[in-house]
Amino acid sequence: MKVLIIEDDDYKANDLTSYTKEKYSGANIKVAVSLAEAIDYIDNYTFDLIFIDMAIPSHTAEQGEGAPMSLLTGGVDILLELSEMERTDVCIVITQYPSVEISGEHYPLEKAPEKFKSLLNCDVLACIYYVVDDPRWGEDLEKALKLK
Repeated sequence: MKVLIIEDDDYKANDLTSYTKEKYSGANIKVAVSLAEAIDYIDNYTFDLIFIDMAIPSHTAEQGEGAPMSLLTGGVDILLELSEMERTDVCIVITQYPSVEISGEHYPLEKAPEKFKSLLNCDVLACIYYVVDDPRWGEDLEKALKLK
């Protein structure tokens, strides 16, 4: 099982990594902390599962360089890249926001996968609301993964 976690928050990335290791022993996990790093992984590898954070920085912070620009809809760029490449990697959005912005409009998480498909021609299995120290995100993720 090859898994890509696109997440710049260490705590959330660690939770997703732990979840993945428990669910899929021996999983090959890559973590991208920026849009540039995520696109590089997508351009060079295919994945069985991709966890996408919608708000990610443009590039990885490097000492002595300017601060990366925060992209509130960076996850949409990742989905568009996958769509343009006609990829079928299973994607799940994991977000700390109760809605997702798509083409300038906000959609509740339960409606967002359908909007990704109709507006951007992107397949997203689910959009999961992540709250630190609240186990419900893992339960929602478990339900979503049973659908695939």
